[in-house]
Amino acid sequence: MPDLSVLAVAEPTLVAAYLVFGMVGFGTTLVAAPILAHLLPVSTIVPALAVTDFIAACSGGFRFGP
Repeated sequence: MPDLSVLAVAEPTLVAAYLVFGMVGFGTTLVAAPILAHLLPVSTIVPALAVTDFIAACSGGFRFGP
């Protein structure tokens, strides 16, 4: 489990990244990955962001339709 300092930086970073995603439809990885790379290994960040982006895009697609 990551320590609290990692969570204290990761949570606001992900909130800001997904606000950008909600406004423009892309950019989560562009915002979150450089900041999170200082805290976590890139081999962890990239798959985690890919899965969460897929879930966010699917939920928006199901909500608003094609």
